[in-house]
Amino acid sequence: MSLLGSLLGCKDGGAPIEASRIKSVRCSYGGGMTGGGESSELARQKDGTVTLVTSEREWHNSRERTVTYTLDESAFERFAEIANTYDLRRASKRKMSDLIAYDAATGTISYTLTDENGGYDINNSFRIHSNQELTDHEREGYRAVFQALAELAGSNEGVESIEPITASLSVRGVQYRFFLNESSASHDLAGRCPLTVEIENYSDNEKIFYLDSPLDVSDTPLATGAAGTICYYAPWNDVVIFYGEAAPAEGLYELGVCESAFDVQYIAEIEPGEAHFSTNFFVDDDGGEADAAAVGSICYVSYRNGGGMDGGSESISLIRDENGDVVLEYERSEAPGDEAEPERFVLGEGAFDEFLGYVDEYGLRDASERPESEIQALDAPTRSITFGFSDEDGDLDADSLFTVTDTQDLTDEQRDGFDTVITALEELRSQQ
Repeated sequence: MSLLGSLLGCKDGGAPIEASRIKSVRCSYGGGMTGGGESSELARQKDGTVTLVTSEREWHNSRERTVTYTLDESAFERFAEIANTYDLRRASKRKMSDLIAYDAATGTISYTLTDENGGYDINNSFRIHSNQELTDHEREGYRAVFQALAELAGSNEGVESIEPITASLSVRGVQYRFFLNESSASHDLAGRCPLTVEIENYSDNEKIFYLDSPLDVSDTPLATGAAGTICYYAPWNDVVIFYGEAAPAEGLYELGVCESAFDVQYIAEIEPGEAHFSTNFFVDDDGGEADAAAVGSICYVSYRNGGGMDGGSESISLIRDENGDVVLEYERSEAPGDEAEPERFVLGEGAFDEFLGYVDEYGLRDASERPESEIQALDAPTRSITFGFSDEDGDLDADSLFTVTDTQDLTDEQRDGFDTVITALEELRSQQ
C-alpha cells in the first residue's frame, strides 16, 4: 500500500486509493476582478510518470507561461502527509464564509483520487476554497499545500513554454484571429495595440493596412507569401493579409498565420473600411512584456421609457468579449416587441477604465443593496444599470452581477454616480 493510500484510506475495503492529481489555483482579481492568476498541478500520468505543471498569467487575457517538471513517485508523499496531519478532507466540508470581498484574491486546492480500476474516485476526491470557514489548524494545512508545490518547483529543473501571441482583427463585429510568431516585428506590432486601422484591397489576393511608423525587422523571417499568412511589407510600411497565394518579395516578412484555415476564405470578403487590431501581448515603458490592462469584465447599462410600462426601451451596452475587444452596442425600440438591429462599435481597450472607477468612487456596489423607494409613479420611466465581471476562465461570473435602479432609495452620492455612469455612456455613444 502506498503512503497516500494508507493515509487516505481505501474504497469499500478494496485496493488503496491513490491520488492522480493535486492542484492549487490562486487568482488575483485586481482591477475589477480582471486580474491574472497562477496554478500548480502535480499529476500521475497514464504511463506512470509524475509531472508538475506550473502556469501563470499576469492578467486575464495575457499570455500564459507554463513550466513542466518530470518527477518521481515520491513527490506525492508529502501531500499525503499534509492531508492526514491537517485532516483536509474534513476541512473541505466547511461552509463558505458569509463575508467575501468580491475583488480580493482567491485560492483553491484539490485532491483528485483514483479508485481500484484507475478511474476518478469522485466520492473521495475533495477541494478546499480560501473563502471557506476553516479552523486555524486547517488553514495552516491549506497553506502548506501551496508551499509544498512551490518548493517542488523551486528544487527541480523544468521546461518553460509560453502561449503564442494571438491577434484579433475586428471588422464590423466579425473577428478574424491569427497566431503571431516571436519575431521582433511581431512584438513591435503587438506592442502598439490596440490599433484602429483602415483596411484596403490590394490586387486579388490580399488585404492591407498601413502603419504610422516602420516595424523592427531585425530578426524577422522572410515570408513565402502563402495564403493564410499575415505579413509586413517594409518598403510600403503596411501589414498584408494573404487570402491567396503570392510570390516571395524582397522586404516581405512573415508575422504569423490565420488561427483557422477556414478563416482564409472569409478574409477575401472583408470590405474596405475601419477595423480594430488587438493582441494578448502588452509592452511596458522599458520595452519588456508587461501586464495587460484590466480585461474580461463586462459592463451593461440599460434604461427603459415607461408610459404605464407600455413604452419603448433604449439600451447602451459596453461589453468586453471573449477576444478582449471592447464593444459598445446601442439599441432602441419604440414599443414592446419591436426588434431593431443594434448599432455596434468596437472601441479602444481603455473604454472600461472610467466605469470601473465609478463603481468604487460612488459606492455603486453598495447602492445595489439599497431598498426600493416607497414612493413610485407606476407609469414613470425607469432606468437601471447592471455591472457584471468575468471569472478567471473568461466566463461571466453570475455571483459578481449587481444592479442599481433609479427606483431605489439611493443616497445623494449614489444617485450622482448612477447619473454619471449613464451620462458617460451616452457621451461615449454620441462620439461614435
